[in-house]
Amino acid sequence: MSGTPEQVSPEQVLTTVQGNLVVRRAPLTAIQRAGLFLATGVGLLITCVIIGLGAEMMRQAPTPMQFPTAVVNASDTPAYNPVATSVADYKALNDIGTTRATTLFDTVVVRALLPIFTTILGYIFGAQAGQAAANRNQENET
Repeated sequence: MSGTPEQVSPEQVLTTVQGNLVVRRAPLTAIQRAGLFLATGVGLLITCVIIGLGAEMMRQAPTPMQFPTAVVNASDTPAYNPVATSVADYKALNDIGTTRATTLFDTVVVRALLPIFTTILGYIFGAQAGQAAANRNQENET
């Protein structure tokens, strides 16, 4: 054998590995194919919602905090601390945007779209597994 690798087809690889048995995947039925397209659509919709919520959260994020340049004399107003007030305001603005985005994510994706997505995928894979088991039983009977 020379130093160059030989190209083989996938069927030859399966035949070589498993003897004379070539494993072939059963084709999807029309309903399973439609379910696969539907699951792809729902998955893409979930992705778009996540990207949109991320962009909205970034758009609503407050601008970086600007500390006051003039520090007030502590003896003039002992109850007023401009840095603490700025930090508290920044935290409140940040929490508003984050809370809104996470609430929308929970409502739209987790409670509405994800159950639909998993139901469709469960049907596709469950129906395919059931079809494969029925085919094996039919082959064993003959």
